[in-house]
Amino acid sequence: MKMAHSNTLLILIEMVVLLSSCIAIEDQQHTEWYLPNNDNDSNSIKKSWLFGSGDSTDWGGVGSGHKIPQQIIIPSLLNGEHITGVSAGGQHSAVVTNNGRILTAGSSSDSGALGRSISSSGFMPVTEVESSSLPTFVKVVASQDYTLALDRLGNLWSTGTNAYGQLCQGDTASRNRFKKVQLPSNGGSIIDVVAGERHTLIRQENNGKVWGCGWNEYGQLGIGVKGKNVLSPVEIKIDDPDSNDDMINHEVVTDMAAGRGSSYFKTSSGHVYAAGTNYKGQLCLGHRDNRPLPARITDLEDGSVVESIAAGMSSIYFQLSNGQVLACGDDMNIPTRVPDVKNIKAIFSGPASPIAYLVGEEQNIFTSGSNGLSPRKNWQVPDSLLTCVNEQTAQNKTVDISTGNDHTLYLARVETTLDCLEGSAPTFSTPSPTQGTTSTPTYLPTQANVSNLYYV
Repeated sequence: MKMAHSNTLLILIEMVVLLSSCIAIEDQQHTEWYLPNNDNDSNSIKKSWLFGSGDSTDWGGVGSGHKIPQQIIIPSLLNGEHITGVSAGGQHSAVVTNNGRILTAGSSSDSGALGRSISSSGFMPVTEVESSSLPTFVKVVASQDYTLALDRLGNLWSTGTNAYGQLCQGDTASRNRFKKVQLPSNGGSIIDVVAGERHTLIRQENNGKVWGCGWNEYGQLGIGVKGKNVLSPVEIKIDDPDSNDDMINHEVVTDMAAGRGSSYFKTSSGHVYAAGTNYKGQLCLGHRDNRPLPARITDLEDGSVVESIAAGMSSIYFQLSNGQVLACGDDMNIPTRVPDVKNIKAIFSGPASPIAYLVGEEQNIFTSGSNGLSPRKNWQVPDSLLTCVNEQTAQNKTVDISTGNDHTLYLARVETTLDCLEGSAPTFSTPSPTQGTTSTPTYLPTQANVSNLYYV
């Protein structure tokens, strides 16, 4: 035990020395630094920023029409806390942090989508749920006036408006605090949840089961019926068309996406299935007939694997292993290649968004869909923000994007080595009462409290 304590203390001292050799020049109180998981790589750091574009009132700001992403400052983050996930809803925003907290902002307080009693439109933490204790959250999904969340134990929680049963609580009563969702059977932890405009899709881990609830006017839940909303989670079974007559095998879903009134399922066999409304050809089936059962999309490119899927309001995008992107919807009913892009590494859209975001190898961000299929360059993380960064060693640049009705959130990260001025060090101070009172983090000296520095 003494040896372990000595090693921990030594690592702690090395980390403080490392931080004292660099400076975050701009906006020091809110620039976020953190060490990577590899403790041996003592010269490597990560840096991240949160941005927003569109109507800033949806993230607690003032004004609308921000075409260029604006940096979003969240003073209510605790010391040592950083954002790990973001989600843009109809008129609100939500983030989840490494501490397992959810913070919400925006103008959806009346619907209960913010999940908190404090009426402030700025980012504030969710501090209570309909449970004996506040869970540790790992994911948050904001949609049209409702919000879903997963905790680290594999439970699903929901809050907000519920007129269509989209909260999966067995009723149509709206809620202003998160309440745990009960599945009909104990099939293992819930590992993923996605939201359409008014319907919810749930995926379990152990048995690979998929569940749905909420709005089902077009059969978007994929349960074989349409027109009647579903208030409690119902299982969605996807039959493998290659099964023989003696035995029907069900596909195992590995990824899901939801549009305004449509649902998409990627399976372990590499197939993609679609259900729901098809008035814009968004199901990619070569026609415009609605489908209340999941139908396989067959015209995807041979020789390429579908890496991920992203659904917009009336469109679906497929990221392929060859770096290309296919799309359907907006009056195209067969998969069509998005022109003029290559080496796409990630795709994002949302059930209320008419566009998709395509992120390239150099983290160039393109938008596609708003003015036809041809994409246009939208934005790139400004180099000027890479303060104290050696650009020659910068790597693992990533941007996670979530888009809502009229705003978009960007979570940008970069991993690099330090290139700082000797002797220029961030300041250390005692905790400020306005930042919240918590137990002293074990990974920081008791006298050190820098809101812009954190470790993972």
